[in-house]
Amino acid sequence: MYWLVDNPIGNMVGPHFLLFYGCTIVMTLAVCAWWVRSGDRSADRPLAELPKTVDPYHVAYLRGGVNEVTRLAIFELIERGYIEMLETKKGIRSGQELARKEEPPSPDALSPPARTAFEWFSIARKPEEVFRNAALPRRMERPCEQLKAWAEQENLLVPPEMHRAGWMGLLTGAIVIFGLGSYKLAVALSKGLHNVGYLIVMGLVGLGILFAVARVSRLSRRGKQYLGQLQATFRRSQWGGSLSRAFAAGPSLLFSVGLFGVAAVAATQFAPFQKSLAVGPPAAAVLVATGATGAAVAAAAAPAAAAEEEAGAAEEEAGAAAEVAGAAADAADAAEDNRRPET
Repeated sequence: MYWLVDNPIGNMVGPHFLLFYGCTIVMTLAVCAWWVRSGDRSADRPLAELPKTVDPYHVAYLRGGVNEVTRLAIFELIERGYIEMLETKKGIRSGQELARKEEPPSPDALSPPARTAFEWFSIARKPEEVFRNAALPRRMERPCEQLKAWAEQENLLVPPEMHRAGWMGLLTGAIVIFGLGSYKLAVALSKGLHNVGYLIVMGLVGLGILFAVARVSRLSRRGKQYLGQLQATFRRSQWGGSLSRAFAAGPSLLFSVGLFGVAAVAATQFAPFQKSLAVGPPAAAVLVATGATGAAVAAAAAPAAAAEEEAGAAEEEAGAAAEVAGAAADAADAAEDNRRPET
């Protein structure tokens, strides 16, 4: 069993092993990133032209899943006069509740998600109750089944095998990074050497970057392109005026909430409801300053999600590789100057 310690890697001196370890981490991250992203073949399918009508709930589901559909459903109820905000006061404490109006319109004209939300508001609810224990989003899962089926049929969501590939890449990469680092650490300690700080730091940094690299986004590349195309087309249309052909399906404000989130209502008569709609899990929208025009809200809240996420992922991976390589070089230089016995 002596060969477990007496071998080329076990006998490698500190600076040389740190450089070797750093290169191994970089290669592991690169292979993991390629492995995970190679499973997304959706971009090979040509992106269809925007349809004549676009359902705001399709866009909301694509952008943020069940939570964003829930927000959009509540906003539809508010905009169409089904529910209202009530001020409540208990002693010296005041608050707000969302409740049905005394004589609301017939719910038959509502969309399925909005009808589900309307039924949930059979009693007055505090805004924070919407996402507490996923109370309303759980009810939204059934009306969201059709939205999910549409997104999957159009290859806008990542396929299940990509999630499996992400877990496989994460597990394999963690075994390589953690296994090699732990082995060298054990060898160093068995030889009575304790200057292993750089080794530990490099291993932890590598594992942290691995988690980011192996993370699989919810949207496929085709989904990101589709969402970015919608946002770009909406920005070119006139706010509150004649919308482009793709957005002739309904009120522009309802569609903008589905496309950009509740920040789109900050400069409208629905601004007091923005805070109540934004409670719970983070909304996929940017915060905007009060008093901005509707067009400015759309422009500020509409960074093209596809381009932004793809560019961010590429920069993250490039930065990760550079960071690990730099850490290895710095560690090697520092170890050369260290007069203590090397690992």
